[in-house]
Amino acid sequence: MSQGKELYLEIEVDGDEEIAKKLAIVALWCIQWNPTERPSMPMVIQMLEGDSQRLEMPPKPFVSSDVEMC
Repeated sequence: MSQGKELYLEIEVDGDEEIAKKLAIVALWCIQWNPTERPSMPMVIQMLEGDSQRLEMPPKPFVSSDVEMC
């Protein structure tokens, strides 16, 4: 997602791809390794209700983000 690639999801209704992208970005924020970097529930609600174009990818979604997969 951070490289702008398509999600390759089978979306049946037009517009649902943006919702899926928003949910994925918010979920990545919620699984930050350091609990202090996770959003509060009011912030999660604000992120979900806001414009998906304004959402930023978290710096490191999870601890293994620097590890190459075999």
